[in-house]
Amino acid sequence: GGHPVSTITYPNAQSPAPHTFTVECPDGWSSRPVPRALLLLTEDATITETGDDDFHPNMVISHSRVPRRISLQDVGVSTLVAASKLGDDAHLEVGKVGRLDGRTVYIQTLALTVDRTGQRVAQVHVIFYGPDDADRDARGDADSDAIADLYTLVGTCLDADSAQYAPVFIEIVRSLTFGDRLVTA
Repeated sequence: GGHPVSTITYPNAQSPAPHTFTVECPDGWSSRPVPRALLLLTEDATITETGDDDFHPNMVISHSRVPRRISLQDVGVSTLVAASKLGDDAHLEVGKVGRLDGRTVYIQTLALTVDRTGQRVAQVHVIFYGPDDADRDARGDADSDAIADLYTLVGTCLDADSAQYAPVFIEIVRSLTFGDRLVTA
């Protein structure tokens, strides 16, 4: 027969799953499936039967694994690159590392015109490490090969509506509470 095989189950101790988490959204918001992300939150009232081309204010929550030595600001630069795929006039308005309710975050705001629709949108990006890596900077990791869980939250709305939605996006970010890592059955 064939070659000897080993069976490896995911998640495992060397490759743990992301953490569970909860977020609080305004009434009338719900989650939808989205490619390449954990969660898409959007306002139900803006979704109509015929309005697939209408813009829906939304927040996308993503998880990735990065080398722990990478700074949050470096990750922020990479999200700018991702935004440039939507439109080529992305303009960074604010980009800084700070603390939000005791959590170290990189926050940036930008505006861009979506090539596909011609709509001017505003985005708020908030990037932070998962709970196991939250004290990364304080520890000054000697292990340069260590991997960290990184969570990226991107809120997008029409630029004209940014004053209305930016506070909503920040409240969703502030409400994010991590639970345990998902474990194998």
